[in-house]
Amino acid sequence: MRNPERVVHFTAIVKEMEGELFDTQNQIKFQKLLIQHKRYMPSNITGEEREYFVTDKEMDYATAERIFDRQNYRDPPMRGRQSFAITKKMGFCTGTAKTKIRVTESGKDLLSGAKDMGDLFFVYFLKWQLPNPIETGFSAGFNIRPFLGTLHLISRVNALWKEQGKKPVGISKEEFSLFVPTLINYKDIGSQASKLIEFRKLAKTRRKAFKEKFVREFAGDEERAAKILKNLKDYGDNAMRYFRLTRYVWIRGNGHYVDLEPRRAVEISQLLEHYDGSVEDIRFTETAYSNYLSDVTQAKIPWERDDVQERILEHLDRQITTDREKLRGMDIPLPPKPDIDELKKKQGREEIREHLREHILTLQKTKQHHDMSKPENIAACAETLANIYKQSNRALELEKQAALALTALNDAIQVKPNYPVGDDGEPTFTAPGGVPDIECYYEGYNMVCEVTMLNGRDQWVNEGYPVQRHLREFEEKNGEKQAYCLFIAPKIHADTMDAFWASIKYGSYRGKKQKIVPLKIKQFVEVLGILREYREKKRRHMPHGELQALYDSIIEYSDDVDDALKWLNNIPEALESWRRNVLT
Repeated sequence: MRNPERVVHFTAIVKEMEGELFDTQNQIKFQKLLIQHKRYMPSNITGEEREYFVTDKEMDYATAERIFDRQNYRDPPMRGRQSFAITKKMGFCTGTAKTKIRVTESGKDLLSGAKDMGDLFFVYFLKWQLPNPIETGFSAGFNIRPFLGTLHLISRVNALWKEQGKKPVGISKEEFSLFVPTLINYKDIGSQASKLIEFRKLAKTRRKAFKEKFVREFAGDEERAAKILKNLKDYGDNAMRYFRLTRYVWIRGNGHYVDLEPRRAVEISQLLEHYDGSVEDIRFTETAYSNYLSDVTQAKIPWERDDVQERILEHLDRQITTDREKLRGMDIPLPPKPDIDELKKKQGREEIREHLREHILTLQKTKQHHDMSKPENIAACAETLANIYKQSNRALELEKQAALALTALNDAIQVKPNYPVGDDGEPTFTAPGGVPDIECYYEGYNMVCEVTMLNGRDQWVNEGYPVQRHLREFEEKNGEKQAYCLFIAPKIHADTMDAFWASIKYGSYRGKKQKIVPLKIKQFVEVLGILREYREKKRRHMPHGELQALYDSIIEYSDDVDDALKWLNNIPEALESWRRNVLT
């Protein structure tokens, strides 16, 4: 499952079935409930049924049954088993044909938000092992806890690279995709690290042959090797996506390298010392393994000793001092430095840790805001957006660059992206569903920004009504000021355009007109280009009222025309007129 947020949604549906056996009848029922709650949309649906998925209209169970039955699945119960598997695999739920469905304690924490998703995934990854009795196909030769094995591999590569007089940089994304998924036994960490260094030192023209030979030897036959080679990048990207959520690995080198998170150096050293990457018990039964995964107390956290806790606080305090020193020469106002001794009078060590990490993130945001005032960084942001299709994770990169651009644009009080971030301040995943991608707060108005890489009709399905809902909820929450929505996509699909047009012109969404501004990515890049010219000429932040004038000119043109396409096609003219006004 490429989107970790779906694990939460699926677990919520499992909770509705607690106390029932997960037999073939309930396996089908589970898949029908996913459809009813719009957590899964089959391909074979009618236009009328599609309305359920693109609007707030509630679906009854009978409708979900009709949709499911029309799919004519060869093995209907299998669909439910596959969907249920991820929640069971991660220890959030249990249940079989002979045992009742149950949401575990960690599953309850996931649903309630009592614990951070990254922390829950970290605990899971400490225990996830191959082989195990829940996932098939990982027996001969496997003896690995993949997350811990990855930490050891990166650490070993860094050590070998340093021995050769080089500066450790972690491992490249290409190296990650080749050597992490093929690390299946903890005893091979050393040899795998050596092979990685060998691969790194090859000329680029020789790497393809090395990769093919390496995978062929790993796979054992040509057919399997070809399949693995085809999927290695996807395997690697998926593993990186999930491992990043734990905050123990970070992306560096302009997004090209995966390394150990330096702000958690003490914790990582404890992990490497305590765990060698081997499995907990090769003879687990399915019940015992499920209980092991779901029992949070069985995750052995090796830094709970008082002396290690103090070392973590000292490490974070030194990091804060270093970060503040770097900012001091930039003439940037800084918040007061946390006083650990004072904090100890009021808080426990875990709370102090999080307080210090929040301060580090605040310093990073402060530096980011300062850096984005420079014309060259505005240009770099614009270039990345203009070449968004070259990015490996386009959706995440679009959210990140949009947030940076909005930070640069004007004198906002706050630009708040809703994506989760690691200790390095970099997004670990896209913003969760149910909230805007980015929230912007200004002196004179407020705004949400929604971005998508979708181009076709699925843009309307996934964004049309959710965007309007997010804006309406934002309006109600911040009712004292006018609220806008900036929608950014590679292109605006006709159905999306019609939905926004109806809401702007006629108040079709809950009976009240909204202010939605749809821009193509290339048009938003134009806005950044105008900002760069403005900065170079006037040497100051653009007042937020200037951007509001652009939004109003686009929205108000809807009063002058009776066709959504004419309205959309007028945006380039509105941009040009705005450019002349702000630069004169």
